[in-house]
Amino acid sequence: MTALSADRNTKRKLSNELQSYPMYADATIYAGSLVCLNSSGYAIAAADTAGNILVGIARETLANTAAAGYGTSGDISIEVWRAGVFELVGSGLAITDVGSAVYITDDQTVSTTAANVYAGIIANIDSATSVWVDITPATRPAAYTSGALSLTGALTLGVNDTGQDLLAYGATAGSYMLWDESEDRLELDGADINLQDGDFLQLGDAQDIAITWDGTSLKVSQAIVNSAIEFGVDGAGIDIQLFGDTGGCFWLWDQSIDTVLRDGGTLFAKAVASGDAGMTVSADGMTADPETAQEAGYVTIDIGGASYQIPIYAAA
Repeated sequence: MTALSADRNTKRKLSNELQSYPMYADATIYAGSLVCLNSSGYAIAAADTAGNILVGIARETLANTAAAGYGTSGDISIEVWRAGVFELVGSGLAITDVGSAVYITDDQTVSTTAANVYAGIIANIDSATSVWVDITPATRPAAYTSGALSLTGALTLGVNDTGQDLLAYGATAGSYMLWDESEDRLELDGADINLQDGDFLQLGDAQDIAITWDGTSLKVSQAIVNSAIEFGVDGAGIDIQLFGDTGGCFWLWDQSIDTVLRDGGTLFAKAVASGDAGMTVSADGMTADPETAQEAGYVTIDIGGASYQIPIYAAA
């Protein structure tokens, strides 16, 4: 189907709201046609063009042209019906498409194929080429800002390479989630992401790394062998601290001094198999101040089930 070249008797239902918009230079809009505002804010015959937004159905035919005695943007304004259910032209539609979103093809035709200009929701279908469209969700989205909103079909915001911001507020002042289309980034402020037991956070193009909490343990699994976890970057590290069950016991990688520090606790090298030797390095007997006492620890070696302690002393 092509764009209109004459008036069209567009049937309508449930519409009594009229709004006037200044027309774009050299624009001709036919009665019954879909009307958009272009990126400059002027009314034009609807077209599948990025930056256009639907504002309604034309009530009259107007030409903002030199031949009509006008021709400059804003010289005349056109009235449109802003809300209601209108009979438009479709393509290849079926009864199962009722409730689906439609997008503008031209100034009388809509399609369920996602495109640049959202036109509303299919309210009813007379035939594969005759469709009743509720344009209100497209022209008056503010009408849906209160109460529960239920979507039974897919929700698309923007089009590929031309996105839209999505902002969701929480109950606490200053808490929100924002999809910032200009930065291609999801931002959270004063909000949490809560994954339940057994849920996965997956990273990588092929979900190469999966992180999950099973109710007892935090597990990091990999899809590719010989993967690595790095903390910090070369020349700018991050402290890593591991605590034990005993108060005050921990191991610390202190990046500022490039050293592993230990306060309490034991380093144990477990035997590989029964009867093999194992080794334990203990903090027992060691003091923090070498000037007041000798530092003494010991190495425990397990051989065949028997333990042997080898004392280790610091210089006096």
